[in-house]
Amino acid sequence: MATVRPGDPTARLQADPQLLSAWDALGLNDAWVAGGWIRDAVLGRPSRDLDLVVRGDPDLVTSGVRRLASALGARAHLVGKPPRAVWRIDGTVKAEIWPLGDLNPEADARRRDFTLNAMLWRLPDGPLLDPTGGQGDCARGVVRAVSRRNLEEDPVRLLRGPRIAAALPGFIVEEGTLDLILDLAPTLSAAPRERVGSELLTLSLIHISEP
Repeated sequence: MATVRPGDPTARLQADPQLLSAWDALGLNDAWVAGGWIRDAVLGRPSRDLDLVVRGDPDLVTSGVRRLASALGARAHLVGKPPRAVWRIDGTVKAEIWPLGDLNPEADARRRDFTLNAMLWRLPDGPLLDPTGGQGDCARGVVRAVSRRNLEEDPVRLLRGPRIAAALPGFIVEEGTLDLILDLAPTLSAAPRERVGSELLTLSLIHISEP
């Protein structure tokens, strides 16, 4: 597990008013921010996608999610079935809330797609977990897969890597990860068309918006 170093986003995350508001609304003792929000904090960029993982009694989690949705001016929707069910909120900030279940936060990080999305921050004061070296890859400007298996489990991630690189100025897909994407590309034929289409549309919009 990587340790927090001078120049990391700790102070920014501790003072983030949206994270503090989310923590207050949830009212849960074990809640972590993950994914793009942490990546963007490391890079000094704004973010609107709040990815949370939480642990607690299901009834308490449900109550906390509804309070958070109210604070964001929206309603929460439960998508999927346990143990993979996820709460989604489309408000002033888009939020997804995942129950940790039997996982611990580090195991949750290691199941994610790319190292720069595999950093977790415990609300409200830390620590910052970075078991796969996401901060280093952010500094180097590379998108690197956590593992081949994680890409195999969700082929749509094969498109997400290039999409993330395209959205972050100066970033590239790491060579080994690019080899994995090319090798696993045929598996995209079995992926849900709606999700594939959404990734392709987002990628095309990134290129259209470039000067």
